[in-house]
Amino acid sequence: MKFRFPGKTYIDALITAVQGHEHIAGVAIEEARVRVAELIVQGPNLPPAVVTEGAVPLPPGSISSGKLIDAKAVEMALKEAITKAKPMPLSTHSVVLSLPVLPLFAKTVTIPPGTRNEDIDSMLRLEAESMLPVSPKEAFIDWQLVAHNTQEGTEAMKEYVVIAARKQDVEPYLVAAHSAGLRVVAAEPLMLSVARGLTQDPARPGFVAYLFSDAVLAAAIEGDAVRFPHHVIIDSVTPEERAAMIARELTTLVRFLKIEDHTKHIATRRMLIDGLIDDATIKAIQELEQLGITVSFATIEHELSKAAIRGASLRGIIPRSQDHLVNLMSVRTEEAYSRSVSEFFIRFAGNTIALGVAVSAIIFAATFAIVTIQEKAANDALQAKTNPEVTELVGQAQEFNSAVAIARQAFQQNTRCSFADILPRIENAILGQGIQLQQLTIQQDARVSITGIADTDEAYLSIHERINDSALFTTKVSPKLNISSSNIPFNFALQFISCF
Repeated sequence: MKFRFPGKTYIDALITAVQGHEHIAGVAIEEARVRVAELIVQGPNLPPAVVTEGAVPLPPGSISSGKLIDAKAVEMALKEAITKAKPMPLSTHSVVLSLPVLPLFAKTVTIPPGTRNEDIDSMLRLEAESMLPVSPKEAFIDWQLVAHNTQEGTEAMKEYVVIAARKQDVEPYLVAAHSAGLRVVAAEPLMLSVARGLTQDPARPGFVAYLFSDAVLAAAIEGDAVRFPHHVIIDSVTPEERAAMIARELTTLVRFLKIEDHTKHIATRRMLIDGLIDDATIKAIQELEQLGITVSFATIEHELSKAAIRGASLRGIIPRSQDHLVNLMSVRTEEAYSRSVSEFFIRFAGNTIALGVAVSAIIFAATFAIVTIQEKAANDALQAKTNPEVTELVGQAQEFNSAVAIARQAFQQNTRCSFADILPRIENAILGQGIQLQQLTIQQDARVSITGIADTDEAYLSIHERINDSALFTTKVSPKLNISSSNIPFNFALQFISCF
């Protein structure tokens, strides 16, 4: 897929990428629609400005109970939203992906003061493993510090929200986004995006609930973080049953936070509710007021949906060095991506300069040779006018044509790279952690055959991304959907560019 970089936005994208603050857009996938948006930083005291945004509805049944059912429909909706965003298409294919993933496993963990950072990581990972119904290798696990206002000079207990999701529930979304031409830099639960999107709202609620037809996505918010997310599936038949189950789940969330003494950190006791709301739901949810919660329903159309895409886009403009947010992807994905972008543009600039110097030198040499030959031919022609043996002009013309042919051949040969130069570039482009290369064959017609084994499914997906992002190849590859979790064979037949 091709993306248009209009005017100044393209120049800004290059500059910020070299600085490590590359342009990253936001994409939110919901039950009924997909949204895209791109923000830019205006200044230290100004709110971010919207560059472009768009929304495309999804066919009914594309997503059910948080699971991706119709990947093709989501892929096509993403492509349409990217290209038809207003007032212009997205200027980048790198995105933060906000997902309605279900089920979502979450736990708030308290860490005593003075605990070393390496011990904190070990403690949080153990807590995450204890709440998972599957092996940790089958889940994406991450955590986020929940900041508190503490008295100056005191060291308070640290609280983290640990969040995990099964890889089998997240990866179909990543594959659909990749098929739509997107590079996912980070993936996060939808309610974390909502919390960040409401940060600038002076009347921000302490609780939010986004109601799908078959699920409830709720959370308690503190600052720009989610203190506790609650993503659950609602299996109901009638509107009354659905309303009762929604009220029960929201009541459970509020009571849990009160029992765990979390509500003291929440600024307001107001719960903002949006989504699929009917009369039965309104009536059932009013019972929350008995727990001291003020219930309010969204007055702006798709209020939490818009907050989600704003939150995902805001994450896209946070410098990577300041980004400590939950990412339901491989560890250090964002840091590695930022570093590779900067290195790419530096290499691109260096290669461009070197190529320009080489081409200029070759053109100058060829031009000098042709001019010299033409001057010699002109002198010989003048001498031939006074020479009765005019037939010598034929030999001189043949000499001139031969010299031109030699110069042209030298020019063409000098503009091509040898296979000895190409082979290390190809190996550097495809090799990575967990990749075992078995055979690499380069043919005279600029084709390369690559055969090997990926140790894990993450390594299998990463080699596809490196090939698609590399400037060496004109061929794009797509990963298989049904793959094993280890020792995954791969075989690529690619067309490469012979000189850079």
